[in-house]
Amino acid sequence: MVHFFDADIAKKYGVNAAVLACFLWDCIEQKSAESPQLHEGKVWVRCSVQMMTGFFPFLSYDEIRYALKQLVKGRVLTKGQFNESRF
Repeated sequence: MVHFFDADIAKKYGVNAAVLACFLWDCIEQKSAESPQLHEGKVWVRCSVQMMTGFFPFLSYDEIRYALKQLVKGRVLTKGQFNESRF
């Protein structure tokens, strides 16, 4: 599988974060064309860290979690909690 990333994101947050950001943006783009889940006027996708380890076997669980935290902290991605139960 070939992965792409934004060089500007990679410079600021690292290659791992840039690859994950492009993956999630592609998921959002695909989801918005098929059947968008809209919350607060934005399209959202559901993708857990555990699920991402399947797409990115070369990244550990902790590497993915750290990269996502950096992207959320830098406001590159937005994290939301829209289900009624936390389980």
